[in-house]
Amino acid sequence: MVPSLRTPLERVFVTREGALAAVLAVVASLVCAATPVMSPGVAPVWFAAIAGALVMYRYMFERVVRAGRPVPGLLFAAHVVVCFALVALHPLYGVYAFTGYIDAARVSSGWRQMLGTLAMAGILAFSQVGGLAGRWATWPVYLVFVVINVAIALVMAAVERARERESRERLAAAEDLLRIERENARLQASLADRAREAGILDERARLSREIHDTVAQGLVGIIRQLDAIEAADGERGVRVERARESAVECLAEARRAVRALASPRLDRDDLPAALERLSESWAGQNDVATQVVVDGVARPGACDAVLLRVAQEALANVSRHAAATRVGVTLTYLDAPDDVVRLDVRDDGRGFDPGHPADGCGLAGMRHRVEAAGGTCVIEAAPGEGCTVSVEVPMVPMTEARAAPDAARARLLTSPEHDRVGVGDDR
Repeated sequence: MVPSLRTPLERVFVTREGALAAVLAVVASLVCAATPVMSPGVAPVWFAAIAGALVMYRYMFERVVRAGRPVPGLLFAAHVVVCFALVALHPLYGVYAFTGYIDAARVSSGWRQMLGTLAMAGILAFSQVGGLAGRWATWPVYLVFVVINVAIALVMAAVERARERESRERLAAAEDLLRIERENARLQASLADRAREAGILDERARLSREIHDTVAQGLVGIIRQLDAIEAADGERGVRVERARESAVECLAEARRAVRALASPRLDRDDLPAALERLSESWAGQNDVATQVVVDGVARPGACDAVLLRVAQEALANVSRHAAATRVGVTLTYLDAPDDVVRLDVRDDGRGFDPGHPADGCGLAGMRHRVEAAGGTCVIEAAPGEGCTVSVEVPMVPMTEARAAPDAARARLLTSPEHDRVGVGDDR
């Protein structure tokens, strides 16, 4: 905790002005008591009583001012009368009466402040001429001192107003600068998001063209050659038919990849709808009963594409290796404090030993994709007991800056693992 910089007097009398006035009241009373020649017949005990009364008045006055009540104006008027009486009692009480200038600026404004300033100037002039019995206590001299004190008060007020105006201008300039910095930060974030999105779209388009121009066209050529061999040599028909079926299947996979890159499912649907469409298409192709369950309130997130790719990879593994009869896909939205999205893909197939997975990059690519998004991937399987793929990723709203997830997706699109993810070559 930062220690307080206020002095004990400031803490007692609320403000620095209050502490100053209390100190001046005590000092003026001591000086007056030490110079009885200027106030004959007044016992020192009276000055002690006056000092105590002024200190109590200042204690009360500062709290009333801090409370913002309408009483300070009346208190100030009474204080002016008291200061005049004190100066009449002893001229050196003008040392304390000087605080009236400060009080006038604090409790009033406009013509009331000017009236209070003129009253305090008259009292200080009365003190400076030596009071009623002073050597210079004549009207001409008194008026000269009044004019001098008024001039000093006006100069002090002008300086204070200039200082306050400069302070307000600096505060306004600081607020404008802060607003401009916030706007610049918002624009920079927006430009960064647009540049990132443009880069991802360009990379998708490039990969889509490359797959179409290389893999897909090459597989078309293979199919045509196999068709020609089959027509020319019927004895090798079984072997050729198997090769042809593999090539056709590879072509279908390549075309699905092209469609996924050129027009992602999430561009048209939210994640639950995209999973539903994916499951229906997969179930129709593989003749396997598939059920999709959504638990919780669905909302778009920055990692939806990651979850959709994981589901594609898991279903591809089931179709190639599991020989399953039923598949369940569960999407769970967990609110605070977890704030995660969980995807579970379960099958009742033949299963496998997680300690000795088949060669390939399917599972490794799946884990890499999830970990790059800041999530976790758990594979639960056993021989003869099916397999469950469980993935959890943080729920990051689409409206927030997503540099890390987007960068992770960009890395996945351009990484060597991406060329193998989705092919489903292992469990």
